Amino acid sequence: MKQLASGDFAAHLNATFRIRLAADRIVDGRLLEVKELGAAVSDRRQPFSVVFELLDADVWPQAVYRVSHSDLGELDLFLVPIDQNGDGVCYEAVFT
Repeated sequence: MKQLASGDFAAHLNATFRIRLAADRIVDGRLLEVKELGAAVSDRRQPFSVVFELLDADVWPQAVYRVSHSDLGELDLFLVPIDQNGDGVCYEAVFT
């Protein structure tokens, strides 16, 4: 599998991703933000983060969740809840 970069996600900003929160619970999440973080170190990729908004009132703990997208495929991402508003909960994944 190729190493993903911020541009891979930026091409799908505001797109819907399917996120498996539990064996019997899959919800839609919208990709809200893609942000580059600092500078790349040596031969490593440019660090970046992505933020998904899930329209689900429940706040799930930080953990590895299966995230699916028609173009990017299935990804196991460590998601951290970072914000809760009237519409749902935002989760962030950081790539270093």
